[in-house]
Amino acid sequence: MDKLGIGVAKRIGKYDVYIGVIGLSLLLGCVAGVVTASFVEDIGRYFSPADELLSGFSFVSVLNRFLSLYKFHFMAAFLGFTLFGVFLLPVFAVLRGFFISFSVAAVCGAYSFWPAVALFGLSAIYSLPSFLIMSVVSMEMAGRLFSATTKKKPLEGIVSRNFLLTLLITTIVLLLGSLFDCWLTPKLFEFAVG
Repeated sequence: MDKLGIGVAKRIGKYDVYIGVIGLSLLLGCVAGVVTASFVEDIGRYFSPADELLSGFSFVSVLNRFLSLYKFHFMAAFLGFTLFGVFLLPVFAVLRGFFISFSVAAVCGAYSFWPAVALFGLSAIYSLPSFLIMSVVSMEMAGRLFSATTKKKPLEGIVSRNFLLTLLITTIVLLLGSLFDCWLTPKLFEFAVG
């Protein structure tokens, strides 16, 4: 019986805890966004399809789309360098979830379900998992900084190869996703509305 308990405890690592905390924070934010949107009358007036989402395929539209998504990843990475990033990253994940779900609810209020899927579904497929991964790696880095500071131990190096690799991969994924998103989203939206 003891072996079973030790094996389970070994499998539950710090990344599992960080994934759970960030994932639950995103979910809590999503629920709060939908609940808040349900109390807003005429929610469709808060949304007009953004030019960057429906402007078509151009360098400027891809760059705008990339930057609008990357700001959340950049902020998560930045919070990984702060002493209180361990506590602020879950709050930031709640805000990210809130903004996404409130936006989707606004589109549903202005149009219907399928245009909301056309506008946000494709970007959610690549941006939310990469945000989750970036937040988890940043939270681990902030946790090491916080632990070293509170225990007054020297910190060997705050930036790990894992963090740099995650930053590179999420940047590439967001750039490629933005290219594909700017090409396909206007077509999907026209199909969903028409």
